[in-house]
Amino acid sequence: MSGPPISPPTSQPKRFERAHAYPQNPQWLLQNRDAVHANLIASMHARIHSTLPPLDESTQQIRLVTLHRAPNRADSISISLFPFSLALSSSDEAAPYECLSYTWGDTRITRLISVNGLPLGITYNLHEALIHLRRETDDRVLWVDALCINQGDVATRNAQVKLMSAIYSRALRVLIWLGPEGGDSKKALETLRVMGEDRHHSEMPIYTTPIAPDEGEGGNDDTKIPQFSAEPFYPLVALLHRPWWGRIWTVQEIVVAREARIMVGDDVIAWDELVRAAMMVRKHRFGCCALVSLRSQILMNTIMGRVLELTMRFETVRRKRAQLRDEGFEEVDVEGAEIGEKNNGERGLGASTEGKSGSKRKERMRKPWLHVWETKFLLESVEEFRANMCTDDRDKLLGLLGICKVHSRVEDVSKHPILEPDYGKTAEELYRQLAVNMIRQTGSLQIFKHANYTRRRPGIPSWCPDWNAPTYSGQSIVKKMHIQSSAYEAFVHRKAKVEDLGPAGGLKLKGVLWDQVEEVGGMVSKPDAQGLYSTADEDVHLYQPTLKSWERMVGISSEVEYQVDEKVKEGTYVTGSQPLSEALYRTLMLDMTADRGDGRQRRMISADLPHWRRFREWIMQVPDKDHSFFVRGLEQHELRWIFINVFSINAMMRLVRTKKGYIAMTPAETKVGDWVGVLAGGQNFWTLREVLTYETEGNSILFNEDSEGEAELPRPFTVTPPHGLQREPVMSSISGHEEADNTSLPDMQSADEMDERVKAFELVGFTYLHGLMDGEMVDKVNSGEAKFESLILV
Repeated sequence: MSGPPISPPTSQPKRFERAHAYPQNPQWLLQNRDAVHANLIASMHARIHSTLPPLDESTQQIRLVTLHRAPNRADSISISLFPFSLALSSSDEAAPYECLSYTWGDTRITRLISVNGLPLGITYNLHEALIHLRRETDDRVLWVDALCINQGDVATRNAQVKLMSAIYSRALRVLIWLGPEGGDSKKALETLRVMGEDRHHSEMPIYTTPIAPDEGEGGNDDTKIPQFSAEPFYPLVALLHRPWWGRIWTVQEIVVAREARIMVGDDVIAWDELVRAAMMVRKHRFGCCALVSLRSQILMNTIMGRVLELTMRFETVRRKRAQLRDEGFEEVDVEGAEIGEKNNGERGLGASTEGKSGSKRKERMRKPWLHVWETKFLLESVEEFRANMCTDDRDKLLGLLGICKVHSRVEDVSKHPILEPDYGKTAEELYRQLAVNMIRQTGSLQIFKHANYTRRRPGIPSWCPDWNAPTYSGQSIVKKMHIQSSAYEAFVHRKAKVEDLGPAGGLKLKGVLWDQVEEVGGMVSKPDAQGLYSTADEDVHLYQPTLKSWERMVGISSEVEYQVDEKVKEGTYVTGSQPLSEALYRTLMLDMTADRGDGRQRRMISADLPHWRRFREWIMQVPDKDHSFFVRGLEQHELRWIFINVFSINAMMRLVRTKKGYIAMTPAETKVGDWVGVLAGGQNFWTLREVLTYETEGNSILFNEDSEGEAELPRPFTVTPPHGLQREPVMSSISGHEEADNTSLPDMQSADEMDERVKAFELVGFTYLHGLMDGEMVDKVNSGEAKFESLILV
């Protein structure tokens, strides 16, 4: 590699010295033991780092660890810290250090080690990792966050977090410490290797009796299903539920790694072997083995789906990041510095071609719109991993910043276009800052889709996602259909322009209040803790009456209840273009479906309607048949797809009818009287709940106690007026080109041009309003049928 070589200290550190004087009151120590312990560890860190020279941020300097050799595993751990500059070495070559990826574990359980001759308490899990990493005959150079970063210095943490992506991407390899050997972990790793051998599901060790050749890969006859047992996979399931897989920082550490190895005690397996196992699972699960019997398929999905889900989440982010690197840069001619003088880009970005000093050279430069791609990529990544855990709520965002920014030069590593690491701010402040910045930079309200009206803490506005709020797996269907979908164009003809009025003032923007909810439909049953529908025998009978109640609510009636040959009476939808049955089907499915081949989401077409008729006929027969009839129906792809989507969506959304006769799917929290409308820059409709009315006076917003609607303040709100309104420039383009404005909608008003009375609302959530999801509201505004006005979200 180019640049100065690493010269770690080789001398053994001095013996431990006393670092802290403990309080003398035993009762006080017992009552405050956690705080005392945290302060003790912090004082140890402070003492160690106070003896070291400050890091040089201009050269991207970090500290590395020399893990000193020891002939016996029982010997105490001794390490030394020394500086290393990322900017003074080529990014084309790996630096000769390894990064440790691990979980801290319980910070109250610590073990003492020696750092530069001084004692330091580290967590038990880190201590175990260092024991297994230590060599007998030579030293090992590592980067370990708990050792290399002064955890008690906020400024240092901010600076080092900015470099985290570069630190892991420059390392020779990343070592994933899952913990010590246990729970038949050796068998788990062997199972992973077997899964990577391209075997059919019937050839997996899950089966205790073979499938006869004439039975194929899964006929529907229950008598032909071989006996199977999940026991051989239990060790693997246990291994994949170890804490490392659910932590937020581990995402970045693997996504940017050149090479990664998984360690379980002394056993090691390459990360690529895990990826290969996931590839084989996907190949067979959605290909030749897709028709395996439902009962064995559920078991296989539980086991193998865990491998596929965990691995592909990491690999999907890795591929998207690679796409940003490939498509977000262009080669340009640059004059000046000698070629190779600053070949410092991350993994070769920014590297110049051969040439002479002072001559033109080629350099890869960022395209103007790359920052918008990075912003969207960050939003997707935070949503994908929002269920991952972290000790500090702020890390829900800061732990992913590094993977969503690609760099042309090392000096750009610490810069991010949307959010700067700042441990001096609260998590609530960072969440709000990200949301506002994202809207201003992209001109889109996409981030609103990630907010959850009820699952948020006090201090978080209704429109701002609480990234640390609990989630449940039942969200996956809805997330795929509306969060990840960009198929709707309800009101994207104008980009969102917002004014952040501060924590006491909400978010000002413009939109249209179109209609109010008149009736809210029922649900099959209250979803469980995971938000999942039920296929249990005792719950199956609920689906038919629920579907019937939805039909009656929208105006579809039948002469004979619950009969397959019933004569259905229906009219035409309010738009005049569809029968009510078609409008209902499209609404329940959010007008989205997926092709069987590749599983990609798309808008529905007329050819999809016969599947709905078959589905309805099947559901209407279920109560008169045994449970096996229901199960056999689910084995048919089209019926299973509609069932899963309709009733998974119903676990979190409600079918509603509005005063004007429209039908919509709205959040589960929707009440009669809530508004449905569009907001500038939004792809879809939103459900809004009026809470306050404001009167504006200059740059101040005054609380009006006589406002209509609910008289109470929303949770994250205070009566204190903001200091004033501040406008910031808004990006006018997503692709880097000027926006083509083909509408005559009025522009955003400045503070002194606002209406005298501005209505304030809580954002209840995403809404699908059938018949108005493709820009029809623009015509209604231009014709005067709808009013484009200022609104405030709180």
